[in-house]
Amino acid sequence: DFPVLDNGQPRSVVAFSAIDVPGAERAVARWMGSTSSDVTSNQFNARRLIVLAITDLYTPRSAQRLSDKTWQLAHAVIDQLGPADLASVMYVYHPDMGQGFTADRAKLNRAVDRLEPIIRGEGPPPPTFVLDPLTKLVESLATYPDQRRVVFFIGSPQPAVTTRQEIDHLYATAERANVNLYCLGLNLSVIGTDMFCREVAANTGGEAVVDTNDPASEVANLFRENQSYYH
Repeated sequence: DFPVLDNGQPRSVVAFSAIDVPGAERAVARWMGSTSSDVTSNQFNARRLIVLAITDLYTPRSAQRLSDKTWQLAHAVIDQLGPADLASVMYVYHPDMGQGFTADRAKLNRAVDRLEPIIRGEGPPPPTFVLDPLTKLVESLATYPDQRRVVFFIGSPQPAVTTRQEIDHLYATAERANVNLYCLGLNLSVIGTDMFCREVAANTGGEAVVDTNDPASEVANLFRENQSYYH
């Protein structure tokens, strides 16, 4: 037996149903992934919401390598979207360059291609990344209670300055909103440097893909994990 909580309060389970989300549909031609559909709809009937939350702050030495890995991972996530999915792109330091929820893969791919990394030590100092952007994102997803909600954080979310209170607030917000965070780490050359990435995933019901030179190969498995659920 286990308790069912809604906003921290116990609730009785009256009825539930099994939901199976269809998997990715492969484009007939490669150009279809970069061209918007002629048919659009404003009906919000998706069964799964996917958010790509991308950190876009790198050190000078690693900027090109990590930005290339970021593009690769983000496009790998978009390639796995199915017909019942809506997805969005959020940049931590360039929120205006993202993309709101859409089923249009071309718009999502263009948002990923807009990635402009901030290089530490070059130009004006970047804003200090605390966990507020990620926490606010998770909190906003609570307004969609009928959909499966998954966040793929690309890049280690290790903040420059944070407190235990901020971290615990993120975890509590994810629990209330029923949001799973999957962390796709980019520290590929240093084994064991993604402990915070592992912690975020473990405390929000997601998984961390770290300590591998090919994290994109794991994306399909993560999507399969989220294809079936109860509502």
